[in-house]
Amino acid sequence: YDKRWMFEESLAMPFVIRWPGSIEPGSRPEELIQNIDYAPTFLEMAGLPVPDEVQGHSVVPVLTEDPDLQWRSSIYYAYYEVGEHNVPQHFGVRTRTHKLMYFPATDEWNMFDLVSDPEEMTSIYDEARYAGIKEELTAELHRLQEHYEAPVIE
Repeated sequence: YDKRWMFEESLAMPFVIRWPGSIEPGSRPEELIQNIDYAPTFLEMAGLPVPDEVQGHSVVPVLTEDPDLQWRSSIYYAYYEVGEHNVPQHFGVRTRTHKLMYFPATDEWNMFDLVSDPEEMTSIYDEARYAGIKEELTAELHRLQEHYEAPVIE
């Protein structure tokens, strides 16, 4: 019901673009892109420089299927509002296969295996067999928070 959640039904958004002569019609890249990538993409398409303070990356190499593409393996999400829209503060990291989310007000963690549970019905955060993945996702979450200079809510 709201696009402010990190749950997949809210987080996932279609990105539809047409660029004759550059993008293969009907292509469906699977790389993880975010709305922070839109500005650098459109600037590159227009032949303009991307300011250093822009955090995203142009998706032109994704769209043109650049064979040398080195793309991100995860995305960072944060919702900081308090008391608005009945959505609690939360932040996390998503990869192609897993998602880790933290809700500071309740000190609650959720982790999902997006391959076996794409609807995110069962948190696997406390399952011992996922301990290694939890450790990797936690490290990636902290790396991305530092990279984006994001405030850490505890």
